[in-house]
Amino acid sequence: METGKVLRYDKLIITCLLSFLVVFFFPVVSYALAQDEEKYVEASSFDEFTSSLNQIQSTGGTIFLTQDITVPAEESYVYINARYRKEVMIDTNGHTINVEGHLELWPFLTIRGDGSQKELFHVYPGGELRLVSISLDAGDNGIAVVQEEGSFLMYASEEDMGLPPFFCTGQIISSQTMTAAAYWRYNCEKLPIVRVPAGADFTADMLPDQVLSIVNRDHTEYEEEIPVVWDDTTFPAEYKRTLVRGEFVDGYSQYEDYVPQCLVVWESDTRPFYLNVYLESATQEYDMVFMYGESPQAGTIYIQSSDDGENWTDIAGTDGYAPVEVEESAGFSWILSYDLSDPAQQRPRYYRMLQLFDDGTELYSDALELTDDLIFTVADIDGGRGGETSPNEGENQLPNDTQNPEDGNQTSLPEFLEPSSKPSLQPELDIGLDDLEEPKDKTTEWEGHNGAENTEQSSNSTDPIAPASTSLPSDALTAVQPQEREEPVQEENLEENPQPANIDCEQLESAKTEEGNSGSTAAEKIAGIALVVCILAGSIAFFVFKSKR
Repeated sequence: METGKVLRYDKLIITCLLSFLVVFFFPVVSYALAQDEEKYVEASSFDEFTSSLNQIQSTGGTIFLTQDITVPAEESYVYINARYRKEVMIDTNGHTINVEGHLELWPFLTIRGDGSQKELFHVYPGGELRLVSISLDAGDNGIAVVQEEGSFLMYASEEDMGLPPFFCTGQIISSQTMTAAAYWRYNCEKLPIVRVPAGADFTADMLPDQVLSIVNRDHTEYEEEIPVVWDDTTFPAEYKRTLVRGEFVDGYSQYEDYVPQCLVVWESDTRPFYLNVYLESATQEYDMVFMYGESPQAGTIYIQSSDDGENWTDIAGTDGYAPVEVEESAGFSWILSYDLSDPAQQRPRYYRMLQLFDDGTELYSDALELTDDLIFTVADIDGGRGGETSPNEGENQLPNDTQNPEDGNQTSLPEFLEPSSKPSLQPELDIGLDDLEEPKDKTTEWEGHNGAENTEQSSNSTDPIAPASTSLPSDALTAVQPQEREEPVQEENLEENPQPANIDCEQLESAKTEEGNSGSTAAEKIAGIALVVCILAGSIAFFVFKSKR
């Protein structure tokens, strides 16, 4: 009787089993196939190019260029795929990636194209291209990279970090001259300063013959002292602090506006005077003003600010500021912080120092204002030069909550910040390098001379003050050591690199194979589960048919 019930509903059972197989099996198979299918995307602009790289770095795939791509001069992009380690291919498809801004590419990446028609990369003056452990394939007779004068081009291998070697098929055409950038533009604290004694005249022989610079030579980056020719039209015309401009000697081409400069400062026998004062932006919404000064006399020194050059107030309440008590001929410094998102913390236009003595005498430094070079020079206002106020002249310049030093109830003053205590403004990068092998003893031949972005998902930046490039943090790459300076090869035009990098790519191919095997593991498991379900369903169907007979 039970067998009859089973046979009575055998068609219904079989229909349900087949429906289950259709509903379950086909989506699983489709998902498994989708996991193994390589992604193909097209890019016709810089925004589409960077977006596509960010999108497929977790899956791998190929990006086809449909027209020339240009990295704008104000843009900076860094691609690092250390977390997923999926192979990504960029097919230039007969087009060129033009670099006018900053572009930095790390594994796992291959750029291919027909370099006999158009080069894969073209680096224009002011552009910067960094290629690390990636593969370029422009064909045996093709051109991989063209570098113009006044641009930076660096390529290197980081095999000690577990990365594949840099591999290039095709020619790399470099500029005749070496590209140089004055180092102070990356770190204003390194700006050369000439101190002229009080009452003395400035002479050209006071200026340094060489300045510390970043030099791009042989596709590597070095820190070197470079000879400079100073522009006498920028020499001081009066006895006041002045920025003198120069230019590199023949054989060097200048990178962007990273021009050699030197700050000329007149000392004083009586009143306090500024040394280097400059602005740095920790972020787009956070400014920091670094002030260094010296006083020939002992006393208490305050900072005053003004927006119109007439009404001056103490900057009490500014982060990083406190009046300082100095000894005779002592130096001092401040680091003033401004949160630009807070209207109450807007950075003032002018600064000056006030030194107060026990007898009530007040001495003022020159008033300073910011220049386009991020260095503060003498303000172009009436009364911009410092001076002295007798005890009975003028109004009390001290803030209401500040006591005169001769009063008994004084507010204790914290120690002023030494120059060595300046915090680092270089943002740390979160690039997901935990899985990379850390070299035990590694000295790289080049490091980034500009700064930083979040490169875990790659990054874009439009900060004009940011350094020209972004490099790995100190925990991923050791600090660069200056190399021995080589004599520059004098050439007249762009020339082909006679020995383009052509490293054996067995390690790179091995890495690709390993990535392919690991990427298909999940799909194989899903297919196996689907197969087991099919076998089980077939067994049930077979049992039903057998029972019917």
